[in-house]
Amino acid sequence: MNRIYQGRVTGVETFENGVWTELQDWKTVLWQHHELFQDAVNYYLAAFAALVPVDCDENLWIDYREAIIRSWVRYTGRQGTWTKPFSSACHVCGCDEDASFNEFRLALLRLTVSKASEEQRFAALKQLFESAIQAVQKLTDPDQPIEDSLKGKGKDLFGSTLVALCAQKTKLTPRNIKAEQRNKAVEVVKGVEQGSILEWKDVFAFKTDKSETVWPRDEASGEIVQALDDVVTEIEKRAKKAKNDDQQRRLITLSKRLAAQRESLATWCKDPDSKIPISKPTRKGSGGYDLKAAILYSLRPDVDGFRETFLFFNQSKLKDSAVGSKK
Repeated sequence: MNRIYQGRVTGVETFENGVWTELQDWKTVLWQHHELFQDAVNYYLAAFAALVPVDCDENLWIDYREAIIRSWVRYTGRQGTWTKPFSSACHVCGCDEDASFNEFRLALLRLTVSKASEEQRFAALKQLFESAIQAVQKLTDPDQPIEDSLKGKGKDLFGSTLVALCAQKTKLTPRNIKAEQRNKAVEVVKGVEQGSILEWKDVFAFKTDKSETVWPRDEASGEIVQALDDVVTEIEKRAKKAKNDDQQRRLITLSKRLAAQRESLATWCKDPDSKIPISKPTRKGSGGYDLKAAILYSLRPDVDGFRETFLFFNQSKLKDSAVGSKK
């Protein structure tokens, strides 16, 4: 949590009966106010993300939702690290504080009596942020002064704060590194198809770069279960779009098999004797189901459906391997 003041707070006064009186124990009261404010901010951030359609194809909104999901269990910023930053938002919706983002999303949508469709809710969300998005897009023009980019509604709504929020620069991975990672992933998938074990070091082949970060155990436990939730949701979505009845049946069956493993996987993650790696394989952007499936299969190759899920989300790499062998 981080509140910004023009200076340092040295006291708080309350106005009662026309008189300003110094508030006793003001630090505690001020901190409680900050916590309440931050909980409200986090609720709106999560609620906006919940309005993004599951099968959304707009990168800007997919990235926003993914950012919320990545921070769901643990958030680390310049001012420190916070666990369960959205627990109060879950509580408001009647969920357990350990609820996943998807559980929160479903609970939130059940609370409303609105008859709006998913498409209508998304349209309303985009309209709400239209001015800000236009201003951000203008900021990408290097020849346009920032003040010109922020004129009009965007500046009126967000002021100079927007500059700070949008000041992050995108770091692109060189194409040769991406190609090298892709080729390595193809070999790994081919090996698994032929019966090889998916070692943890091989999971990093499904990233677009070669970076590694530390994976705190409490953070890893939540993200591993979330990875399972994500792949189940994606398989269910693809089942609805299946080309034929046979494919649809197979995907529905697979999703049910995976969903049945959630409780045991969560128990395994919480077991202090479980061997969870300390290196974290993450990548920017949305989706990443090939990587998530690799994480699950490498950690628990004995779990029903994990190998099949890994090969399903990496079938395109097997096609790449087949094309390469013909050349």
